[in-house]
Amino acid sequence: MVSLDRMAERIRLTGGRTEHEGRLELLTNGQWRSVCEDGWTHQDAKLVCTILGNPGDAVAAVGRDVFGVGTDSDACAANPAGLICSGFESYPVRLVNGSHANEGRVEIQINGEWGSVCHSNWDVNDASVVCRMMGYTGRPVPVGQAMFGEGSDQVWARDLQCIGTEKHLLHCPALYPAGYRSKCTHNMDAGVICPNFHYYPIRLQNGSTFAEGRVEIHMFHQWATINSLNWDDKDAAVICRMLGHSSAGAQAVRNAHFGEGTDGAPLLSDLSCTGEEEHILQCPSSRVIGVTGYPHSQDAGVICRQCMT
Repeated sequence: MVSLDRMAERIRLTGGRTEHEGRLELLTNGQWRSVCEDGWTHQDAKLVCTILGNPGDAVAAVGRDVFGVGTDSDACAANPAGLICSGFESYPVRLVNGSHANEGRVEIQINGEWGSVCHSNWDVNDASVVCRMMGYTGRPVPVGQAMFGEGSDQVWARDLQCIGTEKHLLHCPALYPAGYRSKCTHNMDAGVICPNFHYYPIRLQNGSTFAEGRVEIHMFHQWATINSLNWDDKDAAVICRMLGHSSAGAQAVRNAHFGEGTDGAPLLSDLSCTGEEEHILQCPSSRVIGVTGYPHSQDAGVICRQCMT
C-alpha cells in the first residue's frame, strides 16, 4: 500500500499565493502535468488536501485558469483543476448594489478579482452561509435573476450544495468547481436578503376597509405583490399582525380577489408560514425571488379582523 507521503511526492500545487492552494499537477514519467477540471469535485479536492497534509472539510475545488494555465503540452493545461486547502480569509464575500447593508448581489473575490454566483440551484442554505459571513443570524431570503443588477466580471460559482452551516461559501460542495466554464450569464446572478426585515414594509390595497386588501410589499424600489400559490390563513395571520390587527380569524384570499397589482411583479410565492412570524419574509418558501414569474391574476390578499376600540 502506497503511503500518503509517497503520494505527496508526486503531487504539487502551483500558481497559488501559498503552498495550500494552486493548480494541481501530477508527476508522470518525470514530467509535471496538469489535471483536467472536467469531473473535478469537492471530494477530489478533499482527498488531495489530505494527501498534502491539510485534512478536513474546509476545502474548495476550483477550475478554469483560476491559478493560471499549465506549461505542459497536455490538453488539460488550458483547463486545469485547482484547489484551496486553507486560507479562506483571503477570499472575501460581499453584497453589492442593494438598497440596504443586509441585501445585494453576492460576489466573491478570487485572486483579486470579484465575481458573482449563478442562481442555478441557489437556495436558502446557500444564502444562510453568505448572511452568516456578513454577521447576520436567522433565516435569509435567496434571490435570483439578477434582481440586484448584473455583475460585470467573472461568474465564479454555480450549483452550490451548502448545508447551511459552512463558515465560507467556498467550503460548500458544488456540482462544478469554482470558475468552471459554464453557461451561466450575469442575468442569472444570485443575491440575498439577510434578516433585517424592517426595511420591507407591507400594505393592503383595493379593499373596502383598511383591514382588507391585496397584499403588497416594498422591495426592489417597487410595491410587489405576493402570488397566492399555497396562500393560507397562517400566511394571512402574519400579514394582519404586521399591520396591527389581530392574527386570530385572519382570512387568506386568492387569485386577485382584490384586483390585480399594477406596480411591481409578484415576487414572493409558496410561503409556508407558521402564523407566528413577525414578518412575512421570515416565512419559509420553496421559491427563489425573481427566478419564476407569476401573473397578477394570482395576487394574494387578506381579510383581517379589525381591532375594536
